[in-house]
Amino acid sequence: IKKPMGVALKGNGTWAKWTGALSAKTDKQELASLFLTATDGRYTAKGKIRPEYVVAPGMIQRITRGGVDVDINSTYKDNVIDGRFAFKSAALSATATGVASLKDRRFVGMNIDSRVAQPQALMTSMKGRDLRATLRLDGPFMAPRYSYRITSPRMEFGRNILNGVDVRGTGNWSAGTVQSIPMRARVASITGNGEMADALTRDVTVDG
Repeated sequence: IKKPMGVALKGNGTWAKWTGALSAKTDKQELASLFLTATDGRYTAKGKIRPEYVVAPGMIQRITRGGVDVDINSTYKDNVIDGRFAFKSAALSATATGVASLKDRRFVGMNIDSRVAQPQALMTSMKGRDLRATLRLDGPFMAPRYSYRITSPRMEFGRNILNGVDVRGTGNWSAGTVQSIPMRARVASITGNGEMADALTRDVTVDG
């Protein structure tokens, strides 16, 4: 961040029960306004953040435009985080639930569910409807086992219209290595390329 920024954290209470607020501003623009609580090892944060004001133009700026609503409710005990982390902007919403053990450096049933309301925020050439993605992580931070699924009743790339999209896969990730991601994709139909081509592109399945 190359702009002057002011950050303020205020609160009152005890180690067992505390309430407060975090705010951040730059160039008279509000970057964050969060209400915070801590009660017997449970921590919450609610409010809004505005990354769009400080990130470079691109995908991150597009998906955070207008601000991101934050709703966090989690416990932290013995270096283990267990809770719900929800973020929502006009373009995208995502919720993560599950356990992250910092002492064992591993995920335990971490589920991330997202819905894309404005696909063009991810790719300017893409349009779509009800685009959803789920991701599950289990195992070491640097080498978890994962499973994912992406669905949409309609996606558009230029004149190509993909109907009934369902992409899924399961694999093991290993940080620091070049690897392929297993994929099984099914598209009910691809239209927009003329009657003859449209008739040949129904019930398309790709394994990779």
